[in-house]
Amino acid sequence: MSEAAARHGVLIVEDEVAVREVLVEALTDEGFRTVAARDGADAVDRLQEGVRPCLIVLDLMMPRMSGWEFAAWLTEQESELASIPFIVVTAHGAGHETEAVGRAAAFLPKPIRLAELIDVVGRHCPGSSANA
Repeated sequence: MSEAAARHGVLIVEDEVAVREVLVEALTDEGFRTVAARDGADAVDRLQEGVRPCLIVLDLMMPRMSGWEFAAWLTEQESELASIPFIVVTAHGAGHETEAVGRAAAFLPKPIRLAELIDVVGRHCPGSSANA
C-alpha cells in the first residue's frame, strides 16, 4: 500500500463482498483512493498498520467486530484515529443506530445510492480525488 493511499484513502468496512466491491469500484471510478476491510476487526488492523483515511464508510451488521463495536473502539482512541470521520451505511433505520454511533458524520440507508455516497465522500475528502 502506498503512503498516499494510507493517508488519503477512503476506508470501506463492509462484510458483504459484492457490496464492498461495488463501493470500492464506484469510489475508485470517481478518482478516490480506497482501502477495504471485511469487518471491524480487519479495519482495526488496517488502522494499526498505519492507514489514515480521510473518511471511513462503515457497515453496522458484521461478524467478528460489528460497526457499533468498531465505532466505540475508534472513539476511544487517544490518537488522531479518534478524529477520523465515519459514515454509517445500514439496511436498518437510523433510530437506535444514531444513539449507538452518534459521532457518525452521516447515515446512508442500504441499498446505497452511489451518487449520494460520492457526494458525502467528496465533502469529507476534498482534494483526495483525482478529479478534484
